Amino acid sequence: MFEFVYKSVFAGIRNDTIVNELIADEQLDQYTLEDQIALHLRANYTHSYLDKYNMSITVCNARDELLIRPGDFLTNCQAYFSQTIEEIGLKSIISPDLYYMEDNLLGTYYLAEIEINDEQEYSNGTTIFIEFYFKYIPEGLGYPELLVDESKGFTKLLSDYSLANYQDSVLIYKFGNYFYPSKLNIFNFDKEGVDLQNGYRHYYIENVEGRGINHK
Repeated sequence: MFEFVYKSVFAGIRNDTIVNELIADEQLDQYTLEDQIALHLRANYTHSYLDKYNMSITVCNARDELLIRPGDFLTNCQAYFSQTIEEIGLKSIISPDLYYMEDNLLGTYYLAEIEINDEQEYSNGTTIFIEFYFKYIPEGLGYPELLVDESKGFTKLLSDYSLANYQDSVLIYKFGNYFYPSKLNIFNFDKEGVDLQNGYRHYYIENVEGRGINHK
């Protein structure tokens, strides 16, 4: 179902004037560019079925580097996604630029690889990568029982939360819109495992494997 919806909704993205103008705008830094494209896509590329997914945007040209965490090392952005697709991606037969990804840590998700026309002077080999993550997280990751719904795994309230998983105090997984730090020691949890920071209430839970999970 997702592949058919994606094909119908995102069919015209390569020729989207606003997307192309944003990519051509040399005044935009990387984060602003990705935020503006994300806002545009969420407002104009809509379908009720896509409401079940969180969407993450990464824009790479041929020279861009990507900071990988944990580890804090730089790698070529396009090469990183290409290698990830090669290792865990299954190409869609419905939409050639869409891949079904199976990750041992993140679970399953979809990744779209949208190449901007190289004939445009500004394109510089630009590719937009869109990751679609299902909003209901699989069971077994140690999340609190108050969010659990026996029929679906989690309640719809999950969309109001952000969650992060730290191993050896290093961020290894996040879900939601909150920008989590790469190191757990940025937080200052009290004896109840609560930290009030940046206008959010964070909760710390440690599972049997010693992985901290942080909620807001």
